[in-house]
Amino acid sequence: MSKKEDWEIKYDKKQKERIQGMKNMTDEQNNAINELYDAVNDIVCEIQECFDVRMSDVGKLEDAKWKIYHAFNYQDRK
Repeated sequence: MSKKEDWEIKYDKKQKERIQGMKNMTDEQNNAINELYDAVNDIVCEIQECFDVRMSDVGKLEDAKWKIYHAFNYQDRK
């Protein structure tokens, strides 16, 4: 096996940090992140396909935004 290059070592370290970060989240936070990802993905796909946004997609995005707001205590940010 060949020796890893610096960028590979950094990438592997970052991946381990990301995995650990995801494991450290509460169920509420994890669900909020998943819902936000799905809503953003849906709206981006809709824009790419027809350059139009449906109000139902905007509603999903708004719901996901509020879940992130509460799950990560954004109200306490300064």
